Amino acid sequence: MDTKKYKRLPYGNSNFERVITEHYAYVDKTRFIELLENEANYEIEELWG
Repeated sequence: MDTKKYKRLPYGNSNFERVITEHYAYVDKTRFIELLENEANYEIEELWG
């Protein structure tokens, strides 16, 4: 039997310190911010350009 423990998901919890200290699951997607910003600008130009 697999006894692997999974981290809880922080549904409704926007307190970053609490997410980290209480060992909730967290995925850092900081590296995607620039990509998202660039893609959003392109889509806006296509629609309104």
